[in-house]
Amino acid sequence: ANLLAPKNALCGKSFELMVDNLVFVGHPRQAVYTPRPSQRQFPQEASNFFFNVVFVLEHSNCCRTVIDAYADLSKRLAIAIAHEEKRCNFLGCEAKLIMGLQEELATERATETEEMDPVLMFSEVLNASSVAQDLRAAFDSLRTNGALRVRINRFIDVSFCLPQAALPAHLLASLPSTSVRLRPYHACLLLDHATALEASMPTDSSP
Repeated sequence: ANLLAPKNALCGKSFELMVDNLVFVGHPRQAVYTPRPSQRQFPQEASNFFFNVVFVLEHSNCCRTVIDAYADLSKRLAIAIAHEEKRCNFLGCEAKLIMGLQEELATERATETEEMDPVLMFSEVLNASSVAQDLRAAFDSLRTNGALRVRINRFIDVSFCLPQAALPAHLLASLPSTSVRLRPYHACLLLDHATALEASMPTDSSP
């Protein structure tokens, strides 16, 4: 955990660390929240967070392109979370919630003279925390079909596609040469009904 803790000088840059056969890919970010004057009747404290969205990959099973793709996804998620922290203290509220759950479970285990079960801890956090649910949804969607569209804090849409997981091998092999030949005036063949495609688009898109 200490190795992945973001340093001030690394914020806003891609982060990559290899330990044995594992590659840690992330994007450290600083998130600042300053209450607006209009919120004085409901005062909140200012916050300044350093956080890191990290994916752990097996080095033997991924190439440079895949590592770069996960770095891009980490950046997108980190930017969305930082935006929500600046807008409404999203990360600050989530951090207080998670730390409160940790203290509550630690107190219960102390009275029962048992060690805290990390699986139980993660389960409780996942049930209560919005940011944990968003990141879990992104991970599950990416693992299932190689693509994701998640709405961070029900406000910021993050879309991403990992071609290596979403496309068949014969299409993936021809992707670089095909993408080079694409031009703005080329047409696209829609494989789904137009209304279904429009419903799947982000709310701020222009179909």
